[in-house]
Amino acid sequence: MRNFTMRNADRWPMHGDVSEDILNKKAFLGRELKWNCIPEYQKDKVDFIELIPDNLEDINFPDIIQTLPNLKKITIPTYLVPEMKTNLIPANVETIIVGLLGENKKKRVNWISSEIFYNITELQGVGGNVGFSHHNFPNLTNLHVNINKDESEFNEIIFLPKLQSLIVENPLTINSINELSQTNIEYLMILSGKLQSFKDVSNIDKLSKLEVRFCTVNDLNGIQNLSHVEDVEFYGCTKIIDIKPIACSSSIKRIHIIGCGAKWNDPTLPDYFMSKGFTQVRYEPDCSNSLFEAIK
Repeated sequence: MRNFTMRNADRWPMHGDVSEDILNKKAFLGRELKWNCIPEYQKDKVDFIELIPDNLEDINFPDIIQTLPNLKKITIPTYLVPEMKTNLIPANVETIIVGLLGENKKKRVNWISSEIFYNITELQGVGGNVGFSHHNFPNLTNLHVNINKDESEFNEIIFLPKLQSLIVENPLTINSINELSQTNIEYLMILSGKLQSFKDVSNIDKLSKLEVRFCTVNDLNGIQNLSHVEDVEFYGCTKIIDIKPIACSSSIKRIHIIGCGAKWNDPTLPDYFMSKGFTQVRYEPDCSNSLFEAIK
């Protein structure tokens, strides 16, 4: 059983490490560095490369990528997806991020069907106009995927046996979320999307943490069906009417809610959650930015 602690006093905690050591390990080919030039003394410090070509028609990968011994993560422009081959990426690279800030992604692109990226364990920026197939990435443990209107991406997700962490962006129906009951995921973030209720949600056996961000969900009844979830967070879900159904879950040990509108504000919340076995409760009413945290 996991032990939970209350967050620090900051209502809006900052995330990330911006120390000089971390910044020195990040290189932007095409912006801060020349396309094929990194000083020799810096090569072993670079673990993340973002490819920003000056010429958006340039489909050639810079050769220097093969000379970076500690490279772990690479960001590529969307248009390079159809050009990606396994021999272009060093074996030590584990993460591919697709898409640059402000990039036009209107044209649909797909990976080469015969290319299998066995070493890639994390993939971000696929789905939507960036095609995604489980055949290309059989060893994924972490995935961030944008969901199309037909929600066909879920048909690929269920065939990723090693997947542990999943962010799904813009899911439309609870039925699509229920497809995940066939997976081994331990962490799920539902980002945006038109889900309104957890009423008919199915259990996901290994799921222990759920985050819901910027969704239209208003009814939390049914969340107790996720019978192994211990940790839940809601952020920016302004349609929520009542958070008390969370207390009906026998598995949830930690709750964190912020920026979720004002409809659920209720001065009886601390006493109610304490009566349901929560030993620490923090409630700070602030109209639409109210904060609620509870721990068993």
